Amino acid sequence: MFIFFYIYGIAGTILFENISPQRWDDIGTSMLTLLQVATFDDWGNIMHEIIPYYPWCWVYFVTFIIIIGFILMNMVIGTIVDLMRTNENIFGA
Repeated sequence: MFIFFYIYGIAGTILFENISPQRWDDIGTSMLTLLQVATFDDWGNIMHEIIPYYPWCWVYFVTFIIIIGFILMNMVIGTIVDLMRTNENIFGA
């Protein structure tokens, strides 16, 4: 998950730092902005700041949300399956 944050953070810094430097100035700030996007905390406004300059930027944000959501869901499901497997006697299997 960190790798995707890092890759998208680098891409965001390269692409968007001139448009919104308070959010995309360096890799750390970009990753914090992506954390805000991943938690759906006002990510629409972040995207709408950039859309007038890059109309295709929705692809960047939507792919990031889908990939991070997929990874997070796999981590949660993997944890639940592992918990159920290690505690088989509790569930009667």
